[in-house]
Amino acid sequence: MTPALLLALPLLACGGQKAAPEPAATAAAATAPSRPTGDFPDDAASRAFLQALTMMDIRDFSAVDSTEGAKVVFSSLRFQGDNTWSAQGYVDAGEERMECTERGTWTMEPATSPKEATVTWIIDQTDCVGREKGTSTRALFTLTGDDVDVAFR
Repeated sequence: MTPALLLALPLLACGGQKAAPEPAATAAAATAPSRPTGDFPDDAASRAFLQALTMMDIRDFSAVDSTEGAKVVFSSLRFQGDNTWSAQGYVDAGEERMECTERGTWTMEPATSPKEATVTWIIDQTDCVGREKGTSTRALFTLTGDDVDVAFR
């Protein structure tokens, strides 16, 4: 066998498959923003706000208290570019803490700046005690780095 054939033999044995992507490349692709597919305002400020919000994993967000006085805390709250949102957290009823999840839809009014817009979200599914399907919440979101300041409306 010629030296060139000896070098080519391992490549032929692999069937020409591409190498698995580098871990860093895989992580970057997982956190890259997807193109929004939902119904959102199309002005520049709204597009910038939407991109920033959908990249965030909002932590320790206190939702509106339930009718029973318990506090709902979302450990993780995410707004997606397809007009859906999801949250995992718990209901804190004093001495008892009950894990729960919620999902639903959301919309936004045209952003007043790339960092500020009024957002409305509706609960479509919940297993959080004291919370009900169909409940709507409206709030002014101000993006501050990796966090969100919320003023309920």
